Amino acid sequence: MKGLIANHSTAELDFAQQRTVRRSPLFTRLPIVIIFLLALNAIWEVYRLNATTIQFSVMERSTSFTLIGVGAGLLLTRLQWARAMRPALGIAIDPEDGHTRESTSKWILRAVNAGPGVPVIEKFDYHISFEDADRLPTDSDFVDFVRLAQILRKRGMKSEVDYYVKYLTRGGPLPVSNYAAGTEVCWFSQSVLHVIKRLDIRVRVVDIAGDTHERIFPCKYFLEGVLADPGKPKEGRIFKRRRPS
Repeated sequence: MKGLIANHSTAELDFAQQRTVRRSPLFTRLPIVIIFLLALNAIWEVYRLNATTIQFSVMERSTSFTLIGVGAGLLLTRLQWARAMRPALGIAIDPEDGHTRESTSKWILRAVNAGPGVPVIEKFDYHISFEDADRLPTDSDFVDFVRLAQILRKRGMKSEVDYYVKYLTRGGPLPVSNYAAGTEVCWFSQSVLHVIKRLDIRVRVVDIAGDTHERIFPCKYFLEGVLADPGKPKEGRIFKRRRPS
């Protein structure tokens, strides 16, 4: 799709990659601590038997080495299982139902999970800019759907007329879906898309293994592709920024 991949930088591509931001402490850090303690005991046993006459022993070395092997095997198995069950987050951006790219008046954004597991939503937040399209947003630039609606209203845009942002509650599921049956996140009218310079959607979910995954979708490439001439809207409303009272 034109614009979706044009003029992209390495930094932008890295920015948009899905990544694991947090592992479950119970199933990763705790086993590592136990393996570390067993390794210390094994080292102590080797040193005690070969260099000292001390009789104090917590666990014999053969048992320690056996448990280290079992613990390491279980940890690797858990990591492999978590990778196999990792959600595959994506986004689908389509014209409204029954319309083509040329005839549609709004574009619908849907979250897609093509992975094998059903993760739980931790957050959906957004970054929107009307001025700077090239600067990558920082963590503090993202806002929730309430703040996003406030920003759009200050620009004179009306909810369910010019845009719609769905409230996706924390703890709700993000079911496995294909491209056409994703979870609707928001939609924007053609007129709104003509004045937006940058739109990023950040999705963060927790999978069934307890790991937290995040992906940021920089939608500006798509927006550049669907608008024939960003400087000349075909039709629609003209927005004027409200002055603070």
